[in-house]
Amino acid sequence: MDDMLETLHAAGRAVPMPIGAHRYWAMPDDRRRLDEDPDDLILRYAHTHGPFAAQAIAGRFGLHLGQTRAELRDLAAEGRLLSGTFLAAAASDGDSGERQYLHPDVFRIIRSRSLARARDSIRPVDGASYQRMVLSLQGAGAVGGERYDGGDGVLRVIEQLEGVALPAALWETAVFPARIRNYRPGMLDELLASSTVAWVGSRPRRDTHGVGDIAWYVADSVIMPDPSASPDMDPILARMRGGGAFPARQLDDGEGGSRFANHMRTLIWQGLITGSTFAPIRSMIGASTGRTPHATGGRTATGARARMRRIANASAYAGFGGLWSGVAAAARMDDEESAPARRLIAVVDMLLDRYGVIAPPLTEAAGVDGGFSALYPVLKAMEENGDLVRGMFVDGLGAAQFARRRDVDALRGCAEKPQETVTALDTLDPANLYGTVLPWPACGQGPTQTAASRPTRRAGTTTVIVDGAAILYAAPRSHHLTVLAPIDDAHERVLRRALGELAYALRRRYQSTVLFSDVNGIPLTSRTTMRVWMRAAGFTPSPQGMKLYP
Repeated sequence: MDDMLETLHAAGRAVPMPIGAHRYWAMPDDRRRLDEDPDDLILRYAHTHGPFAAQAIAGRFGLHLGQTRAELRDLAAEGRLLSGTFLAAAASDGDSGERQYLHPDVFRIIRSRSLARARDSIRPVDGASYQRMVLSLQGAGAVGGERYDGGDGVLRVIEQLEGVALPAALWETAVFPARIRNYRPGMLDELLASSTVAWVGSRPRRDTHGVGDIAWYVADSVIMPDPSASPDMDPILARMRGGGAFPARQLDDGEGGSRFANHMRTLIWQGLITGSTFAPIRSMIGASTGRTPHATGGRTATGARARMRRIANASAYAGFGGLWSGVAAAARMDDEESAPARRLIAVVDMLLDRYGVIAPPLTEAAGVDGGFSALYPVLKAMEENGDLVRGMFVDGLGAAQFARRRDVDALRGCAEKPQETVTALDTLDPANLYGTVLPWPACGQGPTQTAASRPTRRAGTTTVIVDGAAILYAAPRSHHLTVLAPIDDAHERVLRRALGELAYALRRRYQSTVLFSDVNGIPLTSRTTMRVWMRAAGFTPSPQGMKLYP
């Protein structure tokens, strides 16, 4: 740089300007103008700097402070500079009476950028940014990147997902493992044995072999359902009406065997009784059929019949181990008048903890009784108290959205500074917003697909979310894989990340070989780009398609 300046100096195209302790360079004409009129020097400085005071420019160019102040006042009076207090911090550090100056062009630039930043701060974020935030809130991460550990982690997950009814098998095969590192059933059983948490069943869905949904609650939770309309004449419920917990043997009113087992199963899936262990539910999940066949009534000797009855009864009792109690007794509150208000407040806190934002689509997805309108009076009161803010925080969730300020800041952070994330979840997992709050991406839903391969919220399917966007939808039972992003070079890295995470998640969930026969309706036996990428992710070619071995 010095050699170039000296060359220009020798050619008469630049001249040095010693000013104070610095040596500046200028064109010859500029040198004469700057020597004759300090205003040009001040304006050139102002045009390339933010707000400044007289001391700053006087010290920079070795000017007399009093003369500099006079020049600045004149320039402000002529409208060539703006004067005022633009930086409060700078004013507090120096003389309280010292004015600050700013070039009009610089002011317009600062104003334009400030308005753009203000608009961005109130602009709703996109669905992918919100999905990233929800995954972070719920601690759902990639395989090996789960947030929680041990029994305390299980309790934290149950606190956040209270009241969510999911297929019974889903909790221990997908939901807990996605959040808790090295999850083991014993972690849950410890909480149940200590009465820290409780489970409540609900009626079976289709194709579940008689096994219904399970929802989890923290002990003494105000949102636990109160089945007050339960049949009073039921002998098992009558025994539990006064509270307490009983082994299955003490609840048998002479039914015995399969009749008693069927009776207990009916009460479980009606949400009327709960147990101190999850083992009976695991046993039902593992059974090949949902109902134990009734014993046939052939002629048998009296002694042999009695022995068979005792064996059947013992088997039935063993299938319902632990202690059993009524859900109504566990859900009963001391102050019945305040119960509805306390319940609504608890639901609001739970939804904020789970989703960060409360809006009509979210309350519908969460199955809140009465929907958004039931929670609105509580939300409005919390807004008036300064606990919540109202606005349009997420695009597509409507105008009435409520959130805590810290969650709004976290949401903005997810949008402004996105981090790379990849997570594979069961499609019914509450952390997956696609198919309920967010629409499925249109890409990948082509005419070659069958109805079974199109994404829908179905148990046993897996959705892979990369950087907040749904990229893969896998249906192992029907052997279909759907890609929800363009299959091209621009998306190769995203798809490779998604396939790698899918392979890890499937190996964690299934102990048997998983087969995919097609991608977006195109057979995987043909040579395609996806076949190459799947092989790199750990899948193995086979005559039927691509297999993933345990």
